[in-house]
Amino acid sequence: MTEINALCTFLKDVIGLGNNPNGTARANAIIDEGLDSIAELVDLSHENGVKSLCYNVRKPAGMMAQAGWT
Repeated sequence: MTEINALCTFLKDVIGLGNNPNGTARANAIIDEGLDSIAELVDLSHENGVKSLCYNVRKPAGMMAQAGWT
């Protein structure tokens, strides 16, 4: 659990998701997708994955295409 809390804080403060309820929701959305350690975040950084991840989390609902919707 300590690793998850550290990751949440890192995402909000260092990555810049926001140190407010919206930032917490964004960080939790990333964690809910399976990211559960800062080491995994470092692995993502090697392929520009962090930028892509944060960009997609910040999109308002309905902006991302969902498979199967017509």
